[in-house]
Amino acid sequence: MPYDIEAEVDAAIMEVAQAWGIRTDTVAPIVDEYGVPLVRAALSQVQDEMANGYAVQKPFGYMVSLLRKGVIQAAAVVDVKGQAEASALYERYHRGRALSGKGPCVCCTDAAEVYERYQCGKATT
Repeated sequence: MPYDIEAEVDAAIMEVAQAWGIRTDTVAPIVDEYGVPLVRAALSQVQDEMANGYAVQKPFGYMVSLLRKGVIQAAAVVDVKGQAEASALYERYHRGRALSGKGPCVCCTDAAEVYERYQCGKATT
């Protein structure tokens, strides 16, 4: 394992152990199994829920259960997919306006650019 990755793993283990007041050898297998980004996302989610009044008796156990159920993984995929889908829908909407001859919408700052790109493509085909 390169030094940077090893240091990041150790930092995540310490972060979780200090947050919940548990031993690092309890946290290490979870970080090894799920990886640093997902463990940090789970820690953040549990801390946010607790800050908003959700009472958790065993926060580390709750965090691990979210990881084992796939809740954190699903949220990570939704975040990535949601961004990609939004840009695809945006592009599709403006392409449709260009091909139908409706003109660019006034609500988007770069709509005219997208409209022109598809108008030029329409004229050459």
